[in-house]
Amino acid sequence: MATVTPRALRAEEQQTLDFLLGAPLPGMDELRRQVPGLRVVGDCDCGCATVDLLPDKDRVPRAVTKFSRVAVEAFSRESAAAHPAELLLHVIDGWIAELEIVDCRGDNRQRRFPEVDTWGPPGGPPWVVIEPG
Repeated sequence: MATVTPRALRAEEQQTLDFLLGAPLPGMDELRRQVPGLRVVGDCDCGCATVDLLPDKDRVPRAVTKFSRVAVEAFSRESAAAHPAELLLHVIDGWIAELEIVDCRGDNRQRRFPEVDTWGPPGGPPWVVIEPG
């Protein structure tokens, strides 16, 4: 990741984050409280839309529920052969940390976050371990 001057989320980043935080999983309310004041602090070196995020830790609480690194994911609605892509929301130590888009073709075509209606429903990946805080 390339460090950038902290900035507000772009519209498509905000929509994607809101979409993922709508997942019916424990701890989402706590994570949604971190969104106001959330800043982008890094852009992916490969040129994809992935961004590092930093909440205002002085103004919002850390999520009590502890997530594994990937808290929420969504897959593209198109067939894997036509448009294999995945969204991931990373949470570290109870803090929103990264909004990632993965282009499974490996050619980094995802320069922007697509409209949220192109994704299947967000949910927890099977490897997520949620432990009470």
